Amino acid sequence: MFSPLQKLFVDLNKIYKKVAQEVKDVITKRFRCIQAVILIGSLTKGKLRKDIVEEPSDIDLIFIVKKVENVKEVKKALIDYINKEISLKYGIALYPFVISQQEYLNRLNKKDLFILETYIKGEVIYGQKPRRSG
Repeated sequence: MFSPLQKLFVDLNKIYKKVAQEVKDVITKRFRCIQAVILIGSLTKGKLRKDIVEEPSDIDLIFIVKKVENVKEVKKALIDYINKEISLKYGIALYPFVISQQEYLNRLNKKDLFILETYIKGEVIYGQKPRRSG
């Protein structure tokens, strides 16, 4: 890649991580039921897509909540915040996935590929990943 462009992509990585942190901060301050926030995808590898016009990278975050009853409320708050603040301010697509601790552990124990990948490769930016038993 052309050398000056490499610096641009390093800076984009920082901006994307800043946005992920901002969303995490707002939601974890509002909801005490958040057990963990895990960053997944290209951002964890520092490999944002090179074509920022045709195929811009997005931010993938998993919010693990303590109880299944919290999932709907946290998801709604996330979507509202992303649509009203993040999309307008940064123009970055952010896809939150909200799951209860119990469902996360159940899917982990069943060796669900998506959950296994988040468990192995995801970057915790808040709290701790639930640990499987046995």
